[in-house]
Amino acid sequence: MYGKEIAAYRQTCVVTADPRKLIILCYEDTLTHLRDILSAYESGDYEKKGNALAKVQEIVTFLILSLDHDRGAAVAHSLHSIYTYILRRLMEADMKRDYAIFEEVIHIVEELLVSWKQISSSVHEVQQKKIPEGKNANVQINSTGHI
Repeated sequence: MYGKEIAAYRQTCVVTADPRKLIILCYEDTLTHLRDILSAYESGDYEKKGNALAKVQEIVTFLILSLDHDRGAAVAHSLHSIYTYILRRLMEADMKRDYAIFEEVIHIVEELLVSWKQISSSVHEVQQKKIPEGKNANVQINSTGHI
């Protein structure tokens, strides 16, 4: 009944989200679709399984393409390795119809989600702290608004 409104709200959240929250949304959606894959296998709904698998692959590919290798070389390289591993394991799990591999991928994404939530929370806390008075005396803002 409210499908279009919910989709529009979700799109707005994605477009306006800060990068950390967008990654968290990607992980949450990935987990939803991975669980959909398992339930589709159990019910024999292979069309639903195929659609959910395509969504997971799309999200993980988006995550790979979003990595900034210039600004975070080591982290980006590690995440790239994890994401490509996930894609390989998904293909293997689908070909073998192996629930254990899907569960392994779910566990990896859950760990990534927990980590990114912790990072996001830590960054938010740092951003919320104010610079104590007297500590910003050497900070000057130039005419273009930059420090």
